[in-house]
Amino acid sequence: MGASVVAYFIGAVSLVPTLAVLLLALNLEFALVMTLGTLQMAILTPFLYRYSRLSWLHIERRMTTRLEG
Repeated sequence: MGASVVAYFIGAVSLVPTLAVLLLALNLEFALVMTLGTLQMAILTPFLYRYSRLSWLHIERRMTTRLEG
């Protein structure tokens, strides 16, 4: 479950700047911006989830070693 939280955070961090640039700087329509954002997340999700699991393993290992030693 922790990896899902990390994936959600990484996805949000990568999506917000994209949406801001498309909406504010390029002045695209809202529906088009949402479609492009959805497409971005659909493409990135498998990669994000793989690296979020790896990140979560490192976080959990550090937390466990601090509690034990």
